[in-house]
Amino acid sequence: MSASGAAGLACPVPRAESEFFSAYEWCLDPRLTVEDLFVRLEEELARVRLLTEPWQREESLGNIYLFVCAIACTVDDDLARRPTYLAAVRERARRFAPAVHLVQFLVNAPGAVIGRVGAKRLERFSSRWARCVDAACREIAARCVEDAPALTTVEHTPARSFPSGRAGEGCGFPKDCAART
Repeated sequence: MSASGAAGLACPVPRAESEFFSAYEWCLDPRLTVEDLFVRLEEELARVRLLTEPWQREESLGNIYLFVCAIACTVDDDLARRPTYLAAVRERARRFAPAVHLVQFLVNAPGAVIGRVGAKRLERFSSRWARCVDAACREIAARCVEDAPALTTVEHTPARSFPSGRAGEGCGFPKDCAART
């Protein structure tokens, strides 16, 4: 089929859909920072209660769930960070094995010491944030937006419990995220 023939088959987008989705132009950036996720989550939490069309509320509630899960996944990825292993290098250059072992230790030592201190706070945040994931999931399951008490858990957790000491470390936490906690 020619391009002009395909263009003739395009359906016009209803105005309500066009207006609704115009607020999501930012979503074309697939690499949001944790700070961006919190900002978009807060926007969506404010927006969901103002929407009158059921399909828009469902779409917004789905977005809330996705933001909450994206934050949880980012935290889990950071907690699952593995140290650097240079065993393959040691095997190839057996003569330099002691030096390679020392390099491996030096590369991993700062993260092991500093990371464990921050990881405890991040683990506590992760436990509290799991309640937000559960709350968002319950809301989707119930399809209840107008009277959504579980969203209160989501609304009040981000600003108070994200561990500020983890800002800017490894997993893309923005440096000024600490100011938001």
